[in-house]
Amino acid sequence: MKHCPHCNSPITQPDRKTCPVCGNPLSGPTGAARRRLPPWVPVVLLCAVAVVVVYFALHKPVTLPADIQVPAETTPESAGLVLDEADRFYLDNLPTNITFTLTVDGVEQPHGTSDTGRYYMARSALTRTDTLLRVVSPEGDGYRTALALVSKTSNENAAFGTFVPCEADGYAKPDEEYLDAMLTVYYRAYLRAANAADPAELRYVTELHSQSLSAGIKSGATGAVTFTLDKSDMVCDTEHIAYGDNTVTVNAAASYEAVNDTTGEVETATDYYTIQAVWQDGMWLVDRSWMISESDYQNGVFGNQ
Repeated sequence: MKHCPHCNSPITQPDRKTCPVCGNPLSGPTGAARRRLPPWVPVVLLCAVAVVVVYFALHKPVTLPADIQVPAETTPESAGLVLDEADRFYLDNLPTNITFTLTVDGVEQPHGTSDTGRYYMARSALTRTDTLLRVVSPEGDGYRTALALVSKTSNENAAFGTFVPCEADGYAKPDEEYLDAMLTVYYRAYLRAANAADPAELRYVTELHSQSLSAGIKSGATGAVTFTLDKSDMVCDTEHIAYGDNTVTVNAAASYEAVNDTTGEVETATDYYTIQAVWQDGMWLVDRSWMISESDYQNGVFGNQ
């Protein structure tokens, strides 16, 4: 008869697997044997836990103090002035990715950049005809400047001219081309003011010169005529230009066409002037003018200064 190897109880059923008395298996060790892990397993588990701890420590979000702000990513549209398309006046013919200040008739204005890299300003800053735009941009150890003239407020954009070296405030010695353009705008604005009997139409003049012209404009001293602006011009004598300390003096020939308000006849004439301009408030402005003879103009003789 078969006996239990643990308690020696007789086993009456040959196919029985456990002892009916002690419950132990009829073969093998007493009780359920625990499997032991190999000695290297705990070491591996400990290393894995350490790696996880280090990972989360390195990737833990950093909480900044309340007074420290993380700057938002800057895109071209978010830099500088941001306007709707309808409110933009574009500034063309400028290099991309440059830093510059913008002035409108000597008054600094903000500007922005579109998502295509095109510069613009607020259209609302253009309040009258013949507005002068100036940009001043750092270059090396100095500065450079470029100009654009906006003839009408309805224009879609302004195309800037060639950059020239300048001072930090935009001062640059005016060349022949600039003087000729400035005098054209100055003279036509004067004729426009005479037509409207409104000194507010004057352009590129100092306050002193505006006052000296205003009395004649208001009183109608220019005569009972209406000037034809697109057939009138002031031309600079580029052969005789005198540069001084923030001043420039030139002679100019001013030709005009006008319609007599009484007879309807067309009148034409040419007057000659010595013009002195000064650098003031970020612009070249006409400060004084003297009528001279045609002979003095031809010989480059300046009027009384």
